[in-house]
Amino acid sequence: MHSLLPLAALSLFACAPGGEFQGKLVDGMSGEARSGDLRVLAKADSTDMTCRVKEAMVDGQGAFHLKDLCAADSYVMTLSDPQLMMTGISTSISGAREPTGPMDIQVWRAPTAVGVFKLENDALKGVKTFSDVDTVKTKDGELTVRYPESKPVKLAGSQKIVEGSHLVVRGKQNIDRLQVYPLVEDPEKRGFFEGATIEDHVWIGVKFASDSEYEEVSATFDESKVTTVGEELEQTRYIAHDALPTGRYALLGEGDKRTYILDFGAGDAAPADPAPEGDGG
Repeated sequence: MHSLLPLAALSLFACAPGGEFQGKLVDGMSGEARSGDLRVLAKADSTDMTCRVKEAMVDGQGAFHLKDLCAADSYVMTLSDPQLMMTGISTSISGAREPTGPMDIQVWRAPTAVGVFKLENDALKGVKTFSDVDTVKTKDGELTVRYPESKPVKLAGSQKIVEGSHLVVRGKQNIDRLQVYPLVEDPEKRGFFEGATIEDHVWIGVKFASDSEYEEVSATFDESKVTTVGEELEQTRYIAHDALPTGRYALLGEGDKRTYILDFGAGDAAPADPAPEGDGG
């Protein structure tokens, strides 16, 4: 009579544990070890249930050690905190990987949804668009001037990119589309095409000396203060508070009907209720 192996034993033989992976999580902003209550999860699309998920705790120095990976499978690594994005290496590792020394992996505090956010003290707040955008032609009919329908007076804390904070733009389409313009204060009463008049307002990227004298003005981020990581929907751009001269700016795309209004380099942000992460659009 042949004896039958228990199913659990058969599963162990099928798994064929093979490789391992050692890593160290390093904060992309500070360069310091990223620790805390974190786990690294390695998931495989395996026919063997015992091979599908492996995990390891991250220690106080940011180090972790994934063991007993199944040699026939490929694993995708993620972190237990969904707002931490891993970059710098392929997050796909072979289960047959030979033991090596710890590999540094950069991690970034990143939104899980596309949009515009403020990052401060390792926390993200959604930035909402401020106003609809209206247009008017200059008196000579030569230039279409854009302006926010509502004049900004006092901004919320999430709209103030102060020292130690970053503007965060998530998603390649947003990064490619959104442009920054000086928001120019103008206390005068201006005359426009076909008799329109507007008094004491702000203009997006246009400065008036008189109704017939004006110039377009631009703004450009200091690229040394801008960091972009990730790909496509996960692509994330971090813009430091001093990437622009201190001032008020509009952030919008060429044909956008609404605009963000932001203060760069302002003083301490006024207390504000945190916006939910998904409100960054």
